[in-house]
Amino acid sequence: MVEPDPVRRLFAHYDGFPTPDLADALTRGNVVVTATGRPRVLGVDNLLHARDGLVLVNAGHGDDEIDVAGVRGHAVREDNISDEVVRFRLKDGPRVTILGGGHPLNIVLNAGSPEPVLLHFAVSGLTLEHLVGAKLDPGEVIVPEEIEAEAAELALQSLAATGA
Repeated sequence: MVEPDPVRRLFAHYDGFPTPDLADALTRGNVVVTATGRPRVLGVDNLLHARDGLVLVNAGHGDDEIDVAGVRGHAVREDNISDEVVRFRLKDGPRVTILGGGHPLNIVLNAGSPEPVLLHFAVSGLTLEHLVGAKLDPGEVIVPEEIEAEAAELALQSLAATGA
């Protein structure tokens, strides 16, 4: 796990998790999974000194967490290994394999279950509705259990209505 926020990184360290920086993690890991929801968290500059044979997977919220166009533009060789598996040989760098074209892999493979996403949206919508009239103290606030329960009940009703 790579965490850019120093406070969260320190908490992770004290909880017993390794806390390498990105450059160190890329030289030691075999598989890197992005799940940030932020664009271009992995670019060519990050990958030039990565471990040879590194596999890149996006599990985030969009198709731009891995700079696939930048990797492709810097590659001296591109091999289509199989459906949704492309290996690039970077100029003066390692071979990196990108799965699913850098898109969220569960969506590309049509293997992602929509229910958790829909439940997330239900919780988000109910929480926004709750916030309209709420008086909250500054800082992090946990979603009330009643909202999660209502979202789950709505999801169960929806599944029953569709016969799923």
